[in-house]
Amino acid sequence: MKKATTNETTFICVKPIIKAEYTIRIVGDSPLLVHAWSEKAKKEMLQAQQGKKLLKKDKVAKNPAGECAEALYWLDGKPDIDYSDWTEDLLHQYGKTARFGFPACAVKAAAISAAYRIGAMKNKVTGNGLFHVFGIDDPEFIEIKTFDESKPKFEMAEDEVKIGMGTSDLRYRPKFYNWYADLRIEYNSGSGMIDLDSILNMIELGGDMCGLGEWRIEKGGSCGKFHVNKNFD
Repeated sequence: MKKATTNETTFICVKPIIKAEYTIRIVGDSPLLVHAWSEKAKKEMLQAQQGKKLLKKDKVAKNPAGECAEALYWLDGKPDIDYSDWTEDLLHQYGKTARFGFPACAVKAAAISAAYRIGAMKNKVTGNGLFHVFGIDDPEFIEIKTFDESKPKFEMAEDEVKIGMGTSDLRYRPKFYNWYADLRIEYNSGSGMIDLDSILNMIELGGDMCGLGEWRIEKGGSCGKFHVNKNFD
């Protein structure tokens, strides 16, 4: 007997995107150590990749203040001051008046990584699409602020780092104490896949398990730890 065949049509129902936005505040529980790529380092890297040998006459003596200044994310543009001309007094001056940031995507990365590690999601790819994190004035960067506005926002930290082959180097980077940052969260509230409380919990978990910046929690350090101020208005 010949089997009967049926033609079945599958209907796919996709709900419309319902954008929800919220502003939250993260508060640092330990210092934030920042290290943006400096123009000096990028220039030397490019020369090495192009097979150009850095001549002795082109080498610039290490300037701790200049290295610290170039490690900052300047939200309003880096001052037109050469690497060699930076001083601790200039750092102190700009540290009180300038605005500094940190990549907003790092907050989301910490949240996704922490949620994945505790088994709350099967893969990070799905998590990356659940919500988005932006800065308030600049989508790419959150602004790092400090509670004591009478002092510079950061101090210059000196750290010994291993650079391979049993050798060490001294690095000078800005370290923010008593810091906080406001950020904007955007997600699709109509998908039913995640709600605001879960996002806030993920971000807080990221601050506790991963942290931000150099020498952060997930790298075996103690910096960059933060929590979510859920009562922020």
